[in-house]
Amino acid sequence: MDDLYEIVVGIDGSPTAHRALAFAMDAADRHDNASVLAVHAYHSPSTRNAYAPRSPYLPAGTIERLATQESQARQDNDTIARQNAERVIHTSLQEVTPPDGAVVKSVAAARDAARTLIELSQEADLLVVGGRGSGGFRGLQVGSVSQKCLHHATCTVAVVR
Repeated sequence: MDDLYEIVVGIDGSPTAHRALAFAMDAADRHDNASVLAVHAYHSPSTRNAYAPRSPYLPAGTIERLATQESQARQDNDTIARQNAERVIHTSLQEVTPPDGAVVKSVAAARDAARTLIELSQEADLLVVGGRGSGGFRGLQVGSVSQKCLHHATCTVAVVR
């Protein structure tokens, strides 16, 4: 059996990410033994307590109560962000047909997209990214994530527009 041809593709729910995923599936179809890893990296939202005590004299337990509330809000926001990321992955994978025999996996990572994709490129044969994702400035031809991947990935990079 041939070595596994590993393809990593960054997805974020944008139209260019959808085209990148389709490109990755097409590339997998050209290899007998291919694996596609769909990656959605997201930022976990931070919470900041808007309540700033103005007086040094607070009722007993106020600081502890506020810290507990903030911790719970952070956990709730992290859970919502992960669920949204998993929904993006699920929806994206439902819109493409994987080639026969290809192994398709996915991962949602609460970290920087470019860094995540660059690290995963170390074990991949091909990294596929959209030319521009859901963020950034409309006038750019190549987004910041794809730009970083082009310069720092350790495998072949395909930028799909």
